[in-house]
Amino acid sequence: MQTVEQPVIHQPADSKVKKDWGVALLGESGFPIGMAAIEKIKLLGRGLMHADSDVVVINRKGVFDPNNPIDLQPEGEIEGVPYVYTSGTIYRASGFIKRNIVKLKGLLGEYRYLKRMKREGKLHSSIVSTMRFSDFWFYRICANLLGFQLIFLYVELTRTLVDRKGFWVKLNDRLLDKYALRWSDGILPISDLLIKEIEEHVPEKPYLKVPVLCDFDKFNVPKKEKVDPYLLFCGSANYAEVIHFILDSYERLEFNGDPTYLYLLIGGKAEEKEKIQARIAGMERAQYIKWFSRIPYEDLIDLYVNAQGLLIPLRNTPQDRARFPHKIGEYLAAGNPVVTTHIGEIKNYFVNGETAYVADDYDVALYVAEMKKIIDDLAKAKAVGDKGHQMGLENFDYRSHGIKIRDFMEKIIQK
Repeated sequence: MQTVEQPVIHQPADSKVKKDWGVALLGESGFPIGMAAIEKIKLLGRGLMHADSDVVVINRKGVFDPNNPIDLQPEGEIEGVPYVYTSGTIYRASGFIKRNIVKLKGLLGEYRYLKRMKREGKLHSSIVSTMRFSDFWFYRICANLLGFQLIFLYVELTRTLVDRKGFWVKLNDRLLDKYALRWSDGILPISDLLIKEIEEHVPEKPYLKVPVLCDFDKFNVPKKEKVDPYLLFCGSANYAEVIHFILDSYERLEFNGDPTYLYLLIGGKAEEKEKIQARIAGMERAQYIKWFSRIPYEDLIDLYVNAQGLLIPLRNTPQDRARFPHKIGEYLAAGNPVVTTHIGEIKNYFVNGETAYVADDYDVALYVAEMKKIIDDLAKAKAVGDKGHQMGLENFDYRSHGIKIRDFMEKIIQK
């Protein structure tokens, strides 16, 4: 059986856990509503609080539509995690001038908030999650001026993201890939490929490998007694190629009797979703494909828990070898078998036929063969789902990683 690589800390000193460690989670806006990035920030916060740290999520600006009001204050707590919008509003301002005034207010407010935290002894470290080089540069300046650690949450090899186009976007991505590692006091990479980047370009930097995180308790909900059998894929329309791969696989999947349904839970831009829906409309099995979008998190959990199998093929590309999708943790928490590909981080955690169904490559025929194993033997699929759940609980629980991250930050000597 393949062994699972445990997160390791590349810093020699030892330390004891204190109770006066303050952490600011920076770089994302829209907390606490959102999918993978926001959920990860929430779990990082909860994990660090479990490790006796003071935590606050700082949102610089509002991102929500004022025409669709939501019940969220500019400052408060969600699942025990404090947050603040330093622009004073959760909504995105309309109009170019007003929007930029609010952005400036949020920027200055963020610095003042960090300064106040430092003055009150509540700021020792920050964890920065951003794809904007300008934001990272700003946080580096803040860290230097105020004297706190900057830890980079390293989850993507930005320059390999094919959906990010245009000269300025590409320049941003290359600058971020180059300087975020150099300007960090410590790094939290999500994959072996990103660790290779660290060791090649900044071998002196301390890092802690942090995989996907999940709150397994949230998925401890009863299954429905009577539902149509279905396989489920959850993803963004930005990954249209992967969704078409799923559709190609479903078209070729053979059934012993009535077809198993395919449920698609798709986010992303409206125009991209419309293209995928047009493809589905022309398929012979269109009546067996159900589409979901923008559903409450509780409904998402329900869909995961009641599926016969959960689909997430990774491509053999630098982008997919570097990433470790957040929803893999959620899939495992649901306790149903995952169908994936032997690429990137999958190799480090999963064994085909034991903890997941793993196709040898990103190939439709190979992937269909693994999907069919679920349909042909539901009892075996249930056992695979159970073992996958246990493996995930042992490796991806947010609480254990909160303790490791807290310990890692304390071991870094501020330069």
